[in-house]
Parts: sequence; C-alpha cells; structure tokens
Amino acid sequence: MARSSTYSQTPGSNFTKSYLPWLGAVLSGLLLTASFPPFRTDWLAWICLIPLFKAIEGRPPAEAFRLGYLAGIVHFMTLMYWIVFVLQRYGGLPLPVGIIALCAVCFYLALYTGIFCALAARFTKLPFSCLFIAVAWVSLEYARAHLIVGFPWCLAGYTQYQRLSIIQIAALGGVYWVSFLLVLVNAAAFRFFASGAVRSHFDKFLNCALAVLALAFAFFYGSLTMQGDQGDGAGRPENIKTAVIQPNIDQSVKWNKAYRTKTINIYMNLTEKAVEHSPDLVVWPETATPFYFQEDMEFADMLSGFVAENKMSLIFGSPAYEQIQSGINFFNRAYMLSPEGKIAFYDKIHLVPFGEYVPFKSILFFINRLVPAAGDFTSGTDVSPLGDGHPAAGAMICFEVIFPAHARQQALAGADFFVNLTNDAWFGRSSAPHQHLAMSVFRSIEQRKPMIRAANTGISACIDRIGEIHKRSDLFTREVILCTIDAACSPPTLYARWGDLPTLGFLGIVLLLGLLFSKRSKSRP
Repeated sequence: MARSSTYSQTPGSNFTKSYLPWLGAVLSGLLLTASFPPFRTDWLAWICLIPLFKAIEGRPPAEAFRLGYLAGIVHFMTLMYWIVFVLQRYGGLPLPVGIIALCAVCFYLALYTGIFCALAARFTKLPFSCLFIAVAWVSLEYARAHLIVGFPWCLAGYTQYQRLSIIQIAALGGVYWVSFLLVLVNAAAFRFFASGAVRSHFDKFLNCALAVLALAFAFFYGSLTMQGDQGDGAGRPENIKTAVIQPNIDQSVKWNKAYRTKTINIYMNLTEKAVEHSPDLVVWPETATPFYFQEDMEFADMLSGFVAENKMSLIFGSPAYEQIQSGINFFNRAYMLSPEGKIAFYDKIHLVPFGEYVPFKSILFFINRLVPAAGDFTSGTDVSPLGDGHPAAGAMICFEVIFPAHARQQALAGADFFVNLTNDAWFGRSSAPHQHLAMSVFRSIEQRKPMIRAANTGISACIDRIGEIHKRSDLFTREVILCTIDAACSPPTLYARWGDLPTLGFLGIVLLLGLLFSKRSKSRP
C-alpha cells in the first residue's frame, strides 16, 4: 500500500520558511542607522523597527534573538564604520586589524538588539504589549550605557535632536524617555497594521491609544517648556559673550614638534580676531597646546598677559602630568585662565577605552594604546566647575559629553553652563562628528544649561538651555564662532534632581511584570 502524505499549510508558513525575515532584520538595521545624523531622515526612527517586528512575529525567543542579532550587526556596522578609519590612519594598524576591531565592537553591541528581540517575542501577545516592548528596549540601552566600560553612543533617542518640542521630556528622564517614545510608537504602529499577532481590535486600540497619549504628553510638555523658557521662567538673563576658536589643525601634524610654533600662531591669530568683539570668554578645543602648558612658563606668561590685557577668560585643553612615588600620572586637562591671573583646571574623568587607557589591563596586557604619543592617561576625580563663584563652567572633554550622569554631576557641583572641548579630527569626514554633536544637545536639555562646544576640526557650536543650536561651524574649516549664552541660574530639572532613579524604578517594575505575565501566558493550555 502506497504511503499517503498530507501537507498542511498554516497562514504565514511560507513567510516563516523564506528569507524575508532576514531581509526585514537587515532593513531595520539600515533604517535605524539612516535615522541618525548626518542623514536628514530622522523621521525614519518612528517606523524603523516595524520590519524587525514583522520578522520576529510568531517566532520563539531563540529565533527572534538571531534575527535581532543580525539587525544589530547591520546597524552598528553601518553606524560606526569610522572605527576602521580611526584605527588605520591614526592608530597605525593594518586594515584587516581595523576591520576585526570594528567587528568585535559591533558583535558585542548587537547582543543587546538580539536580547531585545527575544524579549519582544515573549511580550508580543500580552495586553499593552507596546509598553513592555518599549521598556525592554530602554532597559537594554541603559545596560549598554553602564556595563563593562559603558558605551552609550547613539542611543535611539538621539536621532530626534532637532525635534525640540518632543525631546524636552529629556529634562524629566533623560534621553531614555525619548527612546521609549520612539519604540512605543514603532510597536503600536506594527500592532495596528499587523493581522495575525493581535488578539482583537480592542487590543489594537489600547496600544495605539497608549502611544498617542505618550506623544501628546511629549508635545504638550515640550511646548510649555519652550514657551516658559522664552518668558521669565529662567530667571534674569546673565549673558556671556563667547568666542569659540576652531583652528582646523590636521591630526597627523598636531603632535609634530616642528609644527608647534605654527599651531600656537594659528590659535593666537584667531583669538586676536575674536577679541575685536570684546568677548567675556574665549574657548579653545581639547589638547589645543600640543605640549605641556604647565612646563612652558614663557608661553604661560604670554597667554596670561594676553588674557588680562583683553579682560576676558580663556578655557583651553592641554595634556598635563604629576609626579607620584611610583612614577608619573598623565592627564587630559582643561585649563581656565581668568583676567585676574587665576588658573583653574579640570582633569578628564571618562577616558576613551583603548585610546587613552587600556581597560582590564591585567588581562589585555598585549594591547597597545591607540595613540602612544598621547600618553597613558589617568582619570581625574574632581567634577568641580571651572571659575570662582557665578557663572561657573562645567567642563566635559571629548566623549564625556555622551554620559548624562557626568553632566548631572557637573550641574550639582555648581556649573551654570557647560563647555565641551573635543578633537574630532580623528573621525575625518565621517558621520561621527555629526553624531557627537547630536548627543551634546541632550546634556543641555537634561540640565537646562547652555553649552559651548569647541572642536579642533568641527563641529563647534553654541547650544542654549532647550537644546537649540544657535551657531555651528562646518567641518574642516578654520573659524571663529561668536555667540552669547545665558548662564542665569534656573531651577533644577527633575532629571537633575533624581537622575535615572525614577526611570530605573519604572523600568524594573514593568519589565518584571512583563516577564511574569508572559510566563503565565505561556503555561496556559
């Protein structure tokens, strides 16, 4: 008797066995990258995860993890491709080694996207699934920002840095609240248009209503905040006329001793042009002096005299060191010279892993620093702002500006405004300088304090307390940016008072409930 066979086909089985889910994961990774600057398509962030949600629809967590991991690899590879450029050109590493380093970083970061998809697959059948899915995303962003060495580069919320009316909610819960809103809308939009994964039309309504209410709250709060800032809510204005010097000095010659005199002349010539406008403050970028300022008494006396003569303050970066019993500690330092002859300084606390120090050195003893000429830096310990009394400047050097907690510490220590000294020449004409600027905007919103950003090759900028960029330079241009910032004291924001504590409490409770409900749902027959 011939064996008879039957073939039953469930809805969507063709899709399940096809390559389309993998294409959906790749598409979401690309769309998420395209949401970030320098692309002018930040609106894609509101829909970029929909293909990924479709890809993991109806799949077990293990399969969803693999799809999410692929999406993460595609996203981080296309977002941070510039790592290869930095390592090859300035680190002196062969191209294959640079590619391997990029892969190592991206394969690690993609784990968070994979875990997110595994969680989303568990939460998708729950009522208010959009809430649980958005909480899962933000919880993993927070983990990425703090685990191991911590790398909160380009969290999803940063895509909206120009949408001022929406991102004012960062004053309540930091950039994480903006990320939450984006993922909530993505999940609700998918839920609305999906067919097989939803329980009922009422379920669609609940999820969409939640997303609409969250959006409405963000717009309402943002509009009120921006209107209040234009009125008397920020206190009496305390304007500081500022000049930002962008020297555009090539990184390949910056530390060349033969180029030292020319470097100083560039700075002084640009500063002399700036003082024609009688600024209260002049800002030079990170490591502006390619030598130890503390050693060169002739230059120090000349610069102090120049500052006193023009009745202005000067903030600039310089490497520094101190002798200790066991040897020498090197620092990446920001100095402030006052017209009264006082010198204050701040030593960088958050150092760049593998650029300014080697993390887990006892294990990774075989890895050299990216820039041996810069020295093996030691972290500073004091967050006290530069300047006596009011107004005082909270200094952030290079990528310290991507750490919300650091800006909060500066504000709590008495900073009235922020200065971000950086040298983005390492990144060339890649997307990294644009991404770096976008993240800076959020530190001003979170603490309601303006920021002056001085970059060697760009992008230099002046940012007000609600995150609006009033002046910005072009990349690889020699410029003097003149702007006026309002450093008036303003009431501390909710985020300044409590930091991430309320957000962490909310995330922990909702995530725990989601896991419990999904476990119960799975155990039911």
